[in-house]
Order: sequence, then structure tokens, then C-alpha cells
Amino acid sequence: MTATSRAGSPRAADQRDYEGLFARWEQLYERAHRGQVHIRGRDVPVVDSRQGTSQFYVMPQFEELALSQWVIFVRDHTGVPSGRHTHQGGIAIFGVEGDGFSVVNGRRFDWSAEDAVLLPIVPGGLDHQHFRARDDRPSKFMGIIYEPLVVGLGAEMVQLEPQTRQSQWAPATDTGAKGDGRTVAAAEPTLAGLLAMRERQRASLHPPALIRRADLPPDASAFGELRWYIHPAAPGFAGTAPMFLFTQRLEPGRATDVLATPGNGIMFVLEGDPLVELDGVPYQCERTDMVLVPPRRDGVTIGVRAGRHESRIVVARRPGDGRGPRAEAASAVAAPLLRCERAYRMPRRGEGGAVATTTPLPVPALRSRRSAYVAEDWEKRIFRVNREVFRSPQLFARERARVWERSWLYLGHESEVARPGDFKQRTLAGRPLIFSRDSTGRVRAFLNACPHRGTVLCRETEGNAKTFQCFYHAWTFANTGELVGIPDAGAYPPERAFAETMAMREVPRSENYRGFVFVSFDPRVVPLADHLADARDYLDLMVEHSPRGLEALPGTHLYGIRGNWKLAVENAMDGYHFSPTHVTFVEYLKNTGYVTSDEGGRAITLANGHSVLVFSGHGGRVGMQWEPRFGEAERLRIGSNIEELRGRLGAERAARVSGTSRILYVFPNLLLFDIEGLAARQLEPVAPDYTDVRAWELAPTGETADSRALRIRVLGSFIGPGGLATPDDVEAYECVQRGVVATAGDARPEIDWSDVSRGMERESRGEPARNVDEAGIRGFWRHWDDLVGSAPA
Repeated sequence: MTATSRAGSPRAADQRDYEGLFARWEQLYERAHRGQVHIRGRDVPVVDSRQGTSQFYVMPQFEELALSQWVIFVRDHTGVPSGRHTHQGGIAIFGVEGDGFSVVNGRRFDWSAEDAVLLPIVPGGLDHQHFRARDDRPSKFMGIIYEPLVVGLGAEMVQLEPQTRQSQWAPATDTGAKGDGRTVAAAEPTLAGLLAMRERQRASLHPPALIRRADLPPDASAFGELRWYIHPAAPGFAGTAPMFLFTQRLEPGRATDVLATPGNGIMFVLEGDPLVELDGVPYQCERTDMVLVPPRRDGVTIGVRAGRHESRIVVARRPGDGRGPRAEAASAVAAPLLRCERAYRMPRRGEGGAVATTTPLPVPALRSRRSAYVAEDWEKRIFRVNREVFRSPQLFARERARVWERSWLYLGHESEVARPGDFKQRTLAGRPLIFSRDSTGRVRAFLNACPHRGTVLCRETEGNAKTFQCFYHAWTFANTGELVGIPDAGAYPPERAFAETMAMREVPRSENYRGFVFVSFDPRVVPLADHLADARDYLDLMVEHSPRGLEALPGTHLYGIRGNWKLAVENAMDGYHFSPTHVTFVEYLKNTGYVTSDEGGRAITLANGHSVLVFSGHGGRVGMQWEPRFGEAERLRIGSNIEELRGRLGAERAARVSGTSRILYVFPNLLLFDIEGLAARQLEPVAPDYTDVRAWELAPTGETADSRALRIRVLGSFIGPGGLATPDDVEAYECVQRGVVATAGDARPEIDWSDVSRGMERESRGEPARNVDEAGIRGFWRHWDDLVGSAPA
């Protein structure tokens, strides 16, 4: 099914390449192991056609997806009806929003949100059209073509009439839902083994049907409250035997059990902000997002946890054993259709219980690329980066325009300006800013330039003030931004009217996520939650150290690095260098009785250029993981802290908070360290070969004085600029900056390129990336390459 019409009649059956079709579907099943799983509704483009305004989520030609043998679209109906059209059917129309009606073979089916109209597979096709029922409400439905062979075997759409404001085909007034009851002759099979399945459907064909949500009793299950539209116990219902369709409802904070399934389905979020876990990988969803559950020969595990709001999801799944369509077509299709067994129980928030969990690991999308600056070749298992990215002033300027001027940038923690009147002076993307809390308690970010003539308004590094006064002409501004004093005010228009146009300029966008304040100079930037995406979960793990969140300790580490900012990102996401570069620290730990290990660590590539390294044995963490150098008093405190975590978060979440160390990179300028202690590091590019770094120590709000003193001592000994790690790191990437000049301009192939291929061989086999691999660095470079927009080589 496509959004455009096809001229002429469908091709004759004997012209089809059935062997090619079989091979094609086998490829689709294979690719389902590594394709894209999470589709965000806001990223799906709106397409206008004679069928209406549509968003296509899944189509057979979308080869990057983990599920591509379906057709899934969402159609928005304005006051204009869709074009009248016909196709073979095999589709479910599920109401997403508003009220509408569909006219099918002369019968009218009125539907509302969460009603379904089921259109069977009909050899001669179904004549239908869709309308919005009310002018004062939007009307939207989801179309689901669930038969995996219907597209390849003749789902050609014939456009009978275009979309017009005055439809020439008036809908029938009959609101019956039983259809016209016509008898449809079965088509002559063209490939007996393949089409036997479809012939069985046609033999038990029912006319189109309307199923209202109000008529469906809720079914309590281990997967939440379900309402079944197409149930496996109702074979042949409206020709929909090869699909299950149900809605799932979860109250805020509730979670399903985790179930095992062969896959081959979709989950579309109608409402709420659920977290969907697919084979242990978390996908934070929002309304109109879709999660694809691909068919896999070894099965899939899936669970859902509702967020702060009630979650409602529509689930469609086609039964199958993961062996591919050739095997399915040859089988009797009479095997158990719903092979859905309980795998393990997913604890609710606040519950205890020992549940063994592993670090969520996304399935990599193995797609090669070749641009002027990034070369990724999955056949050769090679990833290379052109060293010009560290040297070029032109690229540095392009980064400033495409990354730093358009992205969310970390400004600081709200606790740094704890009292009304507190302020800090910061520079982001080369722009001087005032980070402050005004007299009303609101956290703000002002451009540090007087609206009068552009003079730097605040020249103090930090302090507390009710007003800011420009030293040049003595204009005075309240800490809320209003102009409150002008010398010789009579020389200007009436003071109040003029003053309103000359207030301090705030940054275009500012948002606070759990105390972490971000700003953007682009007023059209996506919401911060969308930018953070799945990095939010790892940021939450830090905040959850304390029931009262985190606070930044007084003082700032400020130092400069003679190197490109991207080298600092590479270094932070490079677990490979830990043992050889930080040998002094490793030996120190051994001498104190603590043995380090890389076993069990993971490198996880997140969305939007973010990534995280997860460690299990690199060192202790104050307040969470004990090691001998911390002393016996800290051992007791850690035991108490973990008990508190279990009671507050449940055993599963508490184990994630306390049991592993993490380094989280939030693109483009924030590094968060949950190792040894807690710290934030902010990157500020100054030149292609120079970067300023600001760093702060974070701590659980309200911890004891003894814990605080230990935290400051331990963190400073490793993460601080004079510790056992950071000087090594600075020396390493300053050496890289000096070294990449050696190959500049060398035209020989691969000479002026750095290699970032470690771990690709493991990833190509579907194995998780270790923290000593370079998967997170590759994820950063892909996102950087997309944004900076390098031309193909």
C-alpha cells in the first residue's frame, strides 16, 4: 500500500518473482535483529496525498527498521474527506483521536478513539473512504496492514476519486456495522504452498466489522489491563486471523511482568510516558511513539512500566515462530498462536525482592557511512575519523553554528545559585552569561551584555545582588531583568514604556531537569526531555542517590587544555585507556587491597550523541561501594544507604544506583561522573586546539559531615585536576593534538585518519559492547557527522 495511486491493473500472477519475494522476506527477518526499534512520533514526517494527511511509521521500503514487513500509518482527517480508494483489505483501522466514520462497500462505520474497524482480505478489493465526523474536533486513526505478504502479492491501491472538499460519493446514512454480507469468491491459488494460508482466511471470511471499545470488557493480566479487539480465540474474525490486536492500560508507576514472545508486532503509545524494555533495553516513550517488536528466532522479552501518568498503548502482533514467511506458509498455521510465556517478574517501584538484572544494551544499527570526515565500514569492521576535525578553523566555525548555537547546553546546577540574588558568571559557546536566581526565587540565564550599548554588565565571577549596574553609563537592572534606573531619564521617552523595551536579554530557551539547568540559543530547539532522551535514566540514577536530590559543593575547578574539545569527549568515553594510562592509580588501589577489573562493564550508545560507560570494578564510590581506603565507618554508612535505597526505589532500581559506576556524556558539553564520587564537567571550546573545562563536585543533599569530608578527599584524588587521573588524561589528549599535526595534508589513503574500530567485530555478532570497546565514541562521531553536515567524500 502506498500513498499514491497506481495506474492500470495489478500485474498478472505469473509475472511475479515469488522466489525473489521469499528471499526478500528472509532478508527482512534477518535485519530485524539489528534495525531501529524506537520510532518517535515527532520525527515521522507529515505527508500530504490524495489519501489525506498521513505519517508513515512502517513501510516495506523502510529498510533501517527492525520490522519492515508491515505497513503502519497514522492519518489525520481535516474537514476534507480522504480520497475514495480500493485495495484488497487485510487492514485494521484503529481510532487514535476524535470521531470519524469510514464508508466501506456502501456501509457506514462510525468510530471514536479506541474503536476499531476491521477490513478483511477481499480478492476483488474494498471500496472505501474516510471522513471526520465533527468539525470542532480533530479526527485521527491508525492504519495497520498486518498480513506480511499482502503488499508483495497484490495490495496495489487503486485511487477511485481524489481527496476533494466536495466529495462526489455521499456516504450512506445506514449506521449498521454488519457490512453488506456479499459472498466473495476465493481467488485461484497461484502458489499453493504460499497461498494456502490466505485461502483458509477467505474460506471463513466475514464482512467488515466495527468493534467499539465500550463493548469490550477489561481483561486483567500480567501485562496490565487489556481490551481485546482481535483475540486468538476468535479465528477468522473479519478475515483477521493472522493478527492479535489489544489495548494495554497501566496506572502511573505500575509495571507489567516481563513476557517472552516470538515478536513480530508493534506497540503504539496512545497516552502517557511509558518505559518499554525490549530484551532489557529501555526505550523511554511519549505519546505517538512506536516501539517495534521484531520477529526473532530466539524470541524477545518485553515489559512496560508506566511513568508519571497513566499509560495506554495499542498492541498489534502477528503470530509466528520467527522462522520467516517461507516456513510459515508451508506450515499448517495451526500451531499455538500465542506463545507468550512469563519470563520473570518486573518489580514495581517501591517493592523489594532480589531480581537479577543486567545493564540495558541496545541492539546496534549496523549501517555503513562514508563522509568527508567519518568512514564506517561494517563489512571490513573499520571506523575511521579524519584528523582534520581536530585542526580545522573552518570546521570549528561550522560546529559553533550547527552544534553550539542549536543544541541544549549545560549551564549549571540550580544549587549553585541556592539563595535569591545569587549569581554566577559563565561562558557558553563563546557567549558571556549570567546564571542567577532572582528575588522571586526563579532560576534565570541572562546574556551578559547591557541592552544599552552591549557592555559586559556583570564583571564579578559570582556573588549575591538585587541589582546589576553597568559601569559604563550606570544603567541599573533588577535581578529579575527589568531596567529600574537610567541617569537623566528625561532624555528618553517616558521612562516606563522605554524601560520595558530595554530589559536584560534572557537566553531564548532555558529548562531545568532535576536540578540540572540547560540553555539553548535556538528558540526552535526541541524540548529538553526530547534532547536528553534515554540519557535521562542515567542522570536519574545520580539524582536518586538521595531522596532530596543532589547539590553542587562550593568552588569550581577551572583549567584549560591545549586540545580540541572532541578529544575530551573521546577520552571520557574511552575505557580502553584506563589501565595503561592510569597505572599509578591502579597500583595505588592494589596496594590498598582493592583489585580492579573490566569484567562486566559496558559501553552503551544512547540517542542524540549521548553515551555512557558502565563499570563494575574500577574502584569504590563514596556512599555506595566500599573499598578498604574508605575506612570502617564508611562501610556502615554504605550499608545504611543501600537499605534506604531499597526501601525507596525497590531492589532492582537500588541495585542499579548503588552497584555500578558510570560516566555519562550528554552531547555536546556535559560529562557526569558517578565514579569515586559524583562530579560534573562542562566543556567550553575556545579554539580548534584549545578548550576550557569547568568542573564541580556534586553530593547527595543532606549527607553527614564525615561523608562529605571523605567525598571531597577521595574525588579530588582522582577526578580533580590535581588527582591521579585527570592530569594523565590532559597529557594524553594534548599529545594527540600535537600528534595529529604530523599527518596533516598527507594525501596517502588512511594516513590522516584515526581508528575507532575497537569492538566492531563483537558488535557485528550481536554481542554487547564492553567498556574497553569504542562503541560510545563511534556513537558520538555519527551524531557529530550528522549535525555538522559533512559532504560525501
